[in-house]
This record gives sequence, structure tokens and C-alpha cells, in this order.
Amino acid sequence: MFDPYVTIALSSRCCARDLYVPEDLIELYKERIFPDDQLTCCVFRCFGMRLGIYDDVKGFDVDKQYERVKDWLSVDEDTYKRGVKNCIRNVLRGRTLNNCEKAYLILNQCQVT
Repeated sequence: MFDPYVTIALSSRCCARDLYVPEDLIELYKERIFPDDQLTCCVFRCFGMRLGIYDDVKGFDVDKQYERVKDWLSVDEDTYKRGVKNCIRNVLRGRTLNNCEKAYLILNQCQVT
């Protein structure tokens, strides 16, 4: 049986390992504290890519994320997707960002777990 929490945990560990995240940052992440620094931004990018919900060309896959979270949502599909798309548009508006920063803003501010 597919367990989304196991997938998230494994993806997080792999990204931390692949990006050589120091232990002090990992401890912050465990407390759901995500500093606004380049390494953390790249961890978010890696995490989204490993989960298959983000890539640098297509951006955030709202449809795939909806499938991941639909059982926990209190809003209907159209409302969820419209809200996420509006959030993405708002957080990216007028900004010049690298790939890691873009993924960080989208994944940290515009998605529901």
C-alpha cells in the first residue's frame, strides 16, 4: 500500500543527503522551520522534483498535487486548483528568481501538504 508520509520522508532524506545539508539545518527542518536561504530553497526544489510535483520547465503540477492531497481537503477540486494557481501567480509576480528560489516560494507558500 502506498504511504504518502513514507514517500515524503524518503524524498526529504535523499534531498538532504544529495545537497549536503548540515545537521543544524536538518534539525530546523524537523521543527518545520525553513530558513529563507539558498540551500533550503534548493532542498524544496529537490523535494518537489522527487515527489513529481515540480520541475523547472513546467513548474508546479497542480493536478498531481491535487491527487496527492484530495482526501484531506475541505474544498472541492476547482476551488483548490484555482487557489493554488492564484497563489503561484501572486508569489512569482514581478520577481526575478533562480530555479531553487522559484520552487521554494511555490512549494512553501502555495501548496497544501
